[in-house]
Amino acid sequence: MPTTISMGGSGGGGSISIFRIENFTNSSPFNEIGTTLSELSFDFLYSGGTPTAQSINQGIGDIPLPNTTYTATGLNITSDTTFRLIATDGIAIRNANTSVSFTYPLFFGAVNSEIPIASEIFALNKKLGINETFEAGIVLDDQRVCIAVHKDTNPLIDVRQLVFDASVINNFTVYDNVMLNIASGFQMYKVYIWSWVQATMGNPLYLKFVF
Repeated sequence: MPTTISMGGSGGGGSISIFRIENFTNSSPFNEIGTTLSELSFDFLYSGGTPTAQSINQGIGDIPLPNTTYTATGLNITSDTTFRLIATDGIAIRNANTSVSFTYPLFFGAVNSEIPIASEIFALNKKLGINETFEAGIVLDDQRVCIAVHKDTNPLIDVRQLVFDASVINNFTVYDNVMLNIASGFQMYKVYIWSWVQATMGNPLYLKFVF
């Protein structure tokens, strides 16, 4: 997820600081609902000076200097959480945020069956994060395109074949109320299956999935 960086005030005495936090990221921004983050690594980058103290909230505490990476262990994170890095060069105090989010997975790729079973869906590519429009190249070997979308997330609006910029969503058979047993237990999915078998001869079929 994007880093949020803000500037604190400078210290007294008329000193002006150009110290900045340029970046603050974490190792697992997107996670599946029903899983637990017990370990998380952070990376941070400064410019315009060297920190004299640095810390991360959410119970992590002071980070030893001059480290610009840190791994927190013994965590128990199961929901969306924002972490704040606070650093000072002795004159100015700066802070930046980085977040972890938990979402239901989206599955997409190629399947062999006209009505795929759960194990086939779980073998597809898994995408985490808020459902947003994305592009993918899918190689088909006498197979069908498949995408499975959790019913409580942003709905699939269209599927477009990129070569012709043409809508192909009507080429899909839609199965409502498909139960999949994922990390959070049984969840309801809407599954889209390409209505006929295709072979792309090793070349990807480029599609845009529009949410």
